[in-house]
Amino acid sequence: MATPVIHVIVRDKNGITAEDDYTAVSSYNEKGLFDVLPFHTNFISLIKTKLVLHKGREEKEIKVGTGLLRVEKNLVSIYLGLPESSGTSETAVIAKPLQINTLLKQ
Repeated sequence: MATPVIHVIVRDKNGITAEDDYTAVSSYNEKGLFDVLPFHTNFISLIKTKLVLHKGREEKEIKVGTGLLRVEKNLVSIYLGLPESSGTSETAVIAKPLQINTLLKQ
């Protein structure tokens, strides 16, 4: 039986920096470390610190200043390099809706 995977696309201001199928994705948000597994429920979060893409026993680590992670229909879209905010994560989303909406349309 094949190992379940989730498709991941990582983008920054220059375009796509990584795209492949992975067995899991790990990152950090305001609450701490979290994991996204294949067939994860729809989810969106601001991320920070680092992003780890898991493929079996292999791991690819990407440093993250600020970013946005969105899970929808077994696709993880990650947007890196969002502007830093002096407020909480909720403030950042409310204060900069046009930038995030522009990223989500890519």
